[in-house]
Amino acid sequence: MVERDAAHAPPDLSGNEPARTQAGRGSPLRDALVEIVKAALVSEPEFGAACRERAMAALRQHEADEIPAGAWALAVREVESDPEMMNRVEVNPTLPATCPIDLRTLGSPDFDFDRAAQAIRESASFG
Repeated sequence: MVERDAAHAPPDLSGNEPARTQAGRGSPLRDALVEIVKAALVSEPEFGAACRERAMAALRQHEADEIPAGAWALAVREVESDPEMMNRVEVNPTLPATCPIDLRTLGSPDFDFDRAAQAIRESASFG
């Protein structure tokens, strides 16, 4: 069997692979995920609308075939480490280790922000 190093491994399109590097940092997809997670966790309509605007702006810059390794893990880590964001959440959530939405759909013409936020909200454990 031929071994491949990480640089030549096929990409993990789920976004669930733990990041070996900070490659996902600052990517439009990760930025959009951060906003979707924020909207999922905070029930304020104005806050959700602002998150939607920022997510959709990021997705307009996203290239469909670009899914950085660890995008989900990086997005969750960013949201959980934001004290201002965590102060908005009434109950401390535990987000799933794997992304509950198909990252390949982000930025597609039929992408539904509200459905994505709902899927994340339903997959989170609040306690």
